[in-house]
Amino acid sequence: MSKKSARKKIGFTIIELLVTITVMAILLGISLAGYLQFEQRQRVQQSARDVRQLFVETRRKAQVKDQTGCQGDGVTGYAAVSSYEVQRKLSNGFVSVYSVTNCNSDGSGRHVRSLNLPDNLDMIPAYDYQLSYAPLTTQVGCPLVPCTSLPHTIVISDGQTRYGFTVSKGGQIGGVTPISDQVYQKILEETLEQPGAMMKDGQ
Repeated sequence: MSKKSARKKIGFTIIELLVTITVMAILLGISLAGYLQFEQRQRVQQSARDVRQLFVETRRKAQVKDQTGCQGDGVTGYAAVSSYEVQRKLSNGFVSVYSVTNCNSDGSGRHVRSLNLPDNLDMIPAYDYQLSYAPLTTQVGCPLVPCTSLPHTIVISDGQTRYGFTVSKGGQIGGVTPISDQVYQKILEETLEQPGAMMKDGQ
């Protein structure tokens, strides 16, 4: 074999290199897309867990009649708390969820904790949602009109990925689970039937 023939068999051709680079680029693109989808699912799921925790904390405060932040009546030194509420508000395209203690002593509510959802996430029910717990009980109500009947499901969605949890008739808070398309459509139809429903664009 001549030295010239041996040199021809060493290394890769331009075409082989281009094919290899193309395959690697395709595989990298698929992997990156999968990772971004996984990251977004985790983001929605974590937001649903955060909202659920706010519900749980509000219910716990009602059970023990937590009076933190309420001024006394000047006689007994204690405030009479009327209710503990979870509220969803939509302002300038952003969804915020609040845990509020309503104090009778001064007629005002104190925001115990607030949670702002990322700008591409929404919470269903989509109108100005409000759920109220009575002090020292797990009795629940809905002082605002319209009101979602219990039990109902709270959903956190980015338009494609959805996680949620259920609030039972007794006020218990279920665990966070994925929400299927079929279940979501049913929840969405019920929500949009409510007067004054307000949803973020694209949700």
